Amino acid sequence: MKEKIEGLLFVCETSLNANKGENAKIFEHIIFINNMFSITFPGNPNALPATEYFYEIMSSYMNESEAEFLFFEKAVKYLDYLLDHLSEVDEEILIEIDEGIDYLEDLFATRILSTVQVFEHYKGIIESGILTNSNYYITNFSDRFDEDEKNKLLACIPEV
Repeated sequence: MKEKIEGLLFVCETSLNANKGENAKIFEHIIFINNMFSITFPGNPNALPATEYFYEIMSSYMNESEAEFLFFEKAVKYLDYLLDHLSEVDEEILIEIDEGIDYLEDLFATRILSTVQVFEHYKGIIESGILTNSNYYITNFSDRFDEDEKNKLLACIPEV
């Protein structure tokens, strides 16, 4: 059982580090697009709506990422606790944590691809020098979950 807990702990700690790197990259993208749009499209009435739309999408990714971070942080705390209290291990909870990890890893992969797609779309607009009232629109393809789902995920991990 100890090996199972250590394996889950390793995945959670690795995911926490990846999460931090992802958030830094999202911030980089936001700063880059905001700066380049103001430089490339001064006076263009579409610049503000375009950057606001970009920020809206990136904010949704950051919110999803924050929920992930909270899950992994809580899981690490719980799993660390279990290593010192092996008699309290509940295999059902470990299964739920493992399923939560799988689910969040899928969301992470989708979000990373979506982030790149949206950023490249906006970067292409900058490179073309053409901003219209519609070419900045891109579908937000990230699989997001609502507050209830976030709470459900967090609830599967007991407080310690």
